[in-house]
This record gives sequence, C-alpha cells and structure tokens, in this order.
Amino acid sequence: MIVDEHLLSAKALKALLMTYPNFIISADVRDTKELALFLSKNDVDVVLIDASTLLKDGADIYLRMKHVLSRARVITISAENNQIAMRKLKQFTVHTLLTTYADPLSLVDEINRVSRNIHRLSPSNREGQTIDAILSEEFKISRREQEIISLICEGCTSNQIAEKLYVSLNTVKQHRKHIFRKLKIEKVQQLVSFSFKFNLK
Repeated sequence: MIVDEHLLSAKALKALLMTYPNFIISADVRDTKELALFLSKNDVDVVLIDASTLLKDGADIYLRMKHVLSRARVITISAENNQIAMRKLKQFTVHTLLTTYADPLSLVDEINRVSRNIHRLSPSNREGQTIDAILSEEFKISRREQEIISLICEGCTSNQIAEKLYVSLNTVKQHRKHIFRKLKIEKVQQLVSFSFKFNLK
C-alpha cells in the first residue's frame, strides 16, 4: 500500500513496484485518513508512506490506527537524510526509513525483508536489553563507533568527524571501514536506516 500526498511520486513508486510480479499494490492513497479508512476494512503486509505526508497529518490520526497498523510493516520514505528527520519520525511506529535518494533496488530489498517479518535490527525484540548491550553484543559496535555513526548520519564528513572527536582522519576512516564491515552494509543510506532503528543520537 502507498500513502503519499504527492500524486506524481506516488504514481512513479507504483509504476516501479508493478514491475515486480510478487508485489500487489492494494491501494494508493493521499493521506493518513484514507489510510485509516482502508486499513479498517483490509489487511496489508507493507505500508509505504511519505514522511512529509505523515508529519503533515500529525501523530493523532496515525496513533489512533496503531492497533490496525500493528499487523503491517511500515516503511517511511523521506526527502531528508539526517538525524532531525529521524527524531521527528520517532513518534510513529516505523520499521524502516529510506530516503528518496536511495537506489530503487534498496526499496525492493527492504519490502521483501520486512514482508518476511525479518526484524533483526529492532531493539524492541530484545526485551530487557539496553540498546548499548545489543549493539555491543550482537554487532560488536563500540561506543566510539556509535558516536561516528551518529555524526555520519548528521551529514558530517570524515574530516569534520576527526575534528569533533579530536582524532586523526585515518582513525575515522578505519572506524568507518570497521562499522560497514560489522553491519554488512555498503552504503550510507543503510547506515541511516540502522541509526534510525536504534535511535542513535
């Protein structure tokens, strides 16, 4: 299901997804009121929702449908690629954040992942454990690496990170390399999604 107030981007997204025969677009709506109405009568596996549409409609309507949305996975697509956008979206039940700059294949991969209910990165699935414990135990991410992840997601360059943390540029580059290897990722967008899930600030 697609929720986007921007008709052109909604139609483009729909056209992209229709090229994959395993995806069925059950609805294409403009706002969260239409989303609530549709979900009151239908079940969906995945909801793709534009971040600006979500933020414009506000949390009240969205939160009222929380019980209905608990049956679906929510992927939010945002034009912003930074921590500010993430903090704004934290009030909503969002499983993944992608940016409009993401490769279309990243979106397809993410839809497939969440529709299979693979929620490996979700801290809510580790009852009683702190986020720090999950990051250090499961992913072997150190406190320093968490700081670097946050700064990368804020849009800082390696030089800026080195200045802020009072370390050499080479040290930052080594940390980046280790972070990407540990998380088995290749792109900054994947790191942004990781940071969003763990609310790294």
